[in-house]
Amino acid sequence: MEFLTSKSDLSRTLEMVLHIVPPKTTLPVLSNLLLDVKKDSITVISTDLDTSVSTTLAGEVKKPGMVTVPARRLGEIVRLLPDKPIHISLQDETRIQIECGETKYRIMGIVEEEFPKIPTVQTRERLQLPAAMLRRMIAKTMFAVSRDETRPALNGVFWRIEPRRMEMVATDGYRLARMEKTGEFPVKGKKEFLVSPKALGQMINLSDDSEEMVDIKVDNNYLVFSFGGTVVYSRLLEGPFPRYEQVIPKDNNKNMITDRAAMMTSCRRVAILSDSLTHQVQVSVRKGAVVLKSNTPDLGEATDRLEAEYDEDEMDIGYNATYLADILKNIDGDRAKFRLDTPIKAGIIEPVEQEKDEHHLCLLMPLRLAE
Repeated sequence: MEFLTSKSDLSRTLEMVLHIVPPKTTLPVLSNLLLDVKKDSITVISTDLDTSVSTTLAGEVKKPGMVTVPARRLGEIVRLLPDKPIHISLQDETRIQIECGETKYRIMGIVEEEFPKIPTVQTRERLQLPAAMLRRMIAKTMFAVSRDETRPALNGVFWRIEPRRMEMVATDGYRLARMEKTGEFPVKGKKEFLVSPKALGQMINLSDDSEEMVDIKVDNNYLVFSFGGTVVYSRLLEGPFPRYEQVIPKDNNKNMITDRAAMMTSCRRVAILSDSLTHQVQVSVRKGAVVLKSNTPDLGEATDRLEAEYDEDEMDIGYNATYLADILKNIDGDRAKFRLDTPIKAGIIEPVEQEKDEHHLCLLMPLRLAE
């Protein structure tokens, strides 16, 4: 195996595939990338068994072959190489030589036979969607995915596509984010998937805000994204996803509107003195204002006040400051609307202005305030 490539092309390729390489693994070969060099193509592949990425690398092939190379070590080497052509060759079964200008490395790889095979997908459904639309929907929901591995049904983004409507939903049981888009979508009937956030995050990394289309294939076990010479294979997660429609309040009719960025900054200021476990802040909604407070006996207390549009009953609500700031960060526009009912019911937070063909909302569960 032998090929030439540029530093910029190799750096860009590594940026696409390194996100998938697991930081720790009991299977050493998963810490490696597979270099699959054919007469007319150079393919770089990474996998963690649940998600795989395959992308093409621009370059000149001297000799076909295959080998796996330590992923992060290769990334570190390439980052520090001069901006000159890079020559990579296989010296024997597992020893790889990297040359660039006057710099030379020899590193040990692992034979390609140990690298897991890319899954074979028997296409059950196939559709194309704009990359910009997918990026937007993923970004507006993925932050709310649960990291608790004891609740596997919450470890993914629920994706539903219908002929005239598409939505993505994520929740960790304390907050929920839902993005809904109306339009014409190329499916028959209703399709539902539970997708790994790692694969969806890779989709964000790969695509841009252009209207280029993403090719999507689905079988019973995998979802496959193809975009610009890169393919992402994601094993579908097992559900069932919670019936989230039942927890979104229907009668929250007390609306408080305030500056989104100012509220987010205020929340972060006050959170400095919040409890390290609960991160609780008190949000006191008053006529014409909202006051944020934290009070932790061994730390001290903080108070901040913002102007707000509100003329309903006054109330004090406890929220996790980290979750509240995350929601405010991920909604659009200059102003945020809080749709409230009582201090012990979930609040709905959404942008005041939304595009006519979409609806983005976030739900946040309250924390009980000390008497």
